[in-house]
Amino acid sequence: MAKFCGKCGNKLKNENAKFCDKCGSKISNATRSTNTTVNTPINNAPIYKEKSMPLALILSFLLPGIGIVYAGDVAKGLAVFIGLVVINFLLNTLLKSPITPILSIALIICSLYLTYEEVNAVNEKNRKLMRNQF
Repeated sequence: MAKFCGKCGNKLKNENAKFCDKCGSKISNATRSTNTTVNTPINNAPIYKEKSMPLALILSFLLPGIGIVYAGDVAKGLAVFIGLVVINFLLNTLLKSPITPILSIALIICSLYLTYEEVNAVNEKNRKLMRNQF
């Protein structure tokens, strides 16, 4: 019979383990289950996977706002993308000066910061949800 961690839902490699090899919490006998789905907690609550900060930042660097979409906020990500495209278009057509590339770089940095904040917020929310499940 498979045994799972009651805190993180990790399937234990050793049936006689006293502590979870993933999160380190103490294992009780009440965590035995016939559920063979990997990474499913005993109470069938969902597992929240953290969003990858490097992936989100790379996506936003390549296509501003898409990292925010990856984090889960589609409307905000698309708004940032469309806004930055429009602003860059206006800068490059109306303001043809040597400062235009600097302003474009500043907008990309702003997009990266918004992505960083969004991914942090989503990951922190998911950590709180995980803590409250058990």
